[in-house]
Amino acid sequence: MEETRDVVLAELGRMERIVDRLLLVERALSPEFLRLTPTPAAEFVTSVFRRWPATADRRWVLDGVAPGSVPIDVDQLTLALDLMLENAVAHTGVGDTIAVGSGSVDGHLVVRIRDTGKGIDADVLPHIFERFFRGDRGRSRRTGGAGLGLSVSRAVVRAHGGEIRVASAPGAGAAFEVSLPGLCEGEPIAGAPNRLDRHGGLELAPQPADADVHHV
Repeated sequence: MEETRDVVLAELGRMERIVDRLLLVERALSPEFLRLTPTPAAEFVTSVFRRWPATADRRWVLDGVAPGSVPIDVDQLTLALDLMLENAVAHTGVGDTIAVGSGSVDGHLVVRIRDTGKGIDADVLPHIFERFFRGDRGRSRRTGGAGLGLSVSRAVVRAHGGEIRVASAPGAGAAFEVSLPGLCEGEPIAGAPNRLDRHGGLELAPQPADADVHHV
């Protein structure tokens, strides 16, 4: 009986998270969704990164941070990046590397999340931001999530006027970039790149504007 109760409570919790994330995606379309505040870019990216090394046995790397400030909703954008990092953890294993870095490109803050995991098949890549899409069809509902995390990330980023790009290949890991407008560049930070370089030979491509085709 106790085991049955635990299963039921876990399923109810999972359903509640699904509903919350679906509502967030819809709210992201509202002009009142964000509360933008000029935020130090380096401080923000570093604070998101520092909470993760204790959560999973991976090789975590902070790969440079951009100077300056950017107008963002800290809570919502933290959620978006957390969901992307959660996705990176789910598709890597012990000994893999997850790297987080940021730089500036043409007045945009670009946050980069890379991993050395199993990568994403070419036929899956155009669909990973769709609601309820799970690229690894072998993962169960209970272990693989609802397939909403990246769709939430994209909704939050687009509410900021930004965009997410992704590149991957089987066995070559994955590289995500979040581009956010309005960066006011400050003094360079020692050891931090002012502009993002290409990494790993993966060509990043924007997701189609109409890629989100699954609705409930």
